[in-house]
Amino acid sequence: MRIARFFVPIALAGLVLAGCATKNGGTTPIVPVDNGVKALSAQEILDKATAALNEAGSFHAKGDVTEEGTTISVDLKMKGKDAAGTVGTPDGAVQLLRIGTDVYFKADTSFWKKFGGAQADAIAVLFKDKWVKINADSEEFAGFAAMADPASLLKPSGTPTKAEEKVVNGQATIGVKDGENGTVYVATTGKPYPIRMEGLTGSGAIDFSEFGATFDDIKAPDASQVVDLSALMPK
Repeated sequence: MRIARFFVPIALAGLVLAGCATKNGGTTPIVPVDNGVKALSAQEILDKATAALNEAGSFHAKGDVTEEGTTISVDLKMKGKDAAGTVGTPDGAVQLLRIGTDVYFKADTSFWKKFGGAQADAIAVLFKDKWVKINADSEEFAGFAAMADPASLLKPSGTPTKAEEKVVNGQATIGVKDGENGTVYVATTGKPYPIRMEGLTGSGAIDFSEFGATFDDIKAPDASQVVDLSALMPK
C-alpha cells in the first residue's frame, strides 16, 4: 500500500464522495448510514474496500506523491483493466493509456530531452505527438498495471492496523495504516470506498473519486498516432 511504488517507476521509465447530507422533499435531511466498517479489523476493512472498488468497476485517482525528494503529480482514470491519465514530474509529463494488454505512453519534449540519452533530440522529434506502444508486462510499467487492480492497490506491505477516524473531502472515513508505508482512509458511510491514500508526513496523498463512472474517453488511440516500440527494437 506504499503509494509511491505505483508512480515513481512510471515517471522514471520514460471521491470525492458526496458526503454532505442531501434533502428529502426539500425539508428532511437524510443522514448517511454507517456501513459497519468501523467495527471490523484493519484487514477486513481493506477487504471491504477492495470489494467495493471491484464492484464499482472504475474510479479516478488524483494527487501528488514525493519519493526521495522528487514530487510526482498523478491524474489517472481506471476502468476495469483499462486506464488513462497523466503522470507529471519535474522533468516533464507522461500521458499513459492501457487498453487490455497494451500500454501506450506519450511524453512531452522536456521529458524526452531528460531521459532520451545521447539521441534525445532525435527521439523527441520521432515521438513528437505520438503514442509509444509497449506491452503491459513491461517491468517499468508494472506499477501502472497494478494501480488498476484493486487487490494490488490496497494490498498492505506488512500487517495493517486501524488508525484514526477523520473527514476527508466531506466524507467520514476510518484509516488503515500499513506500518511506515502510509494510511488509506475508507468511507464509513455508504459504500466502503477508499477515499484517500496518504504517505508519511510530507510525502503526499492520492484522492479517489468518480466510482462507477463510464469514462468513455478511455479507448485505444488511432493507429496513425501510434509508434510500436517493439518494431523499432533490434531483432
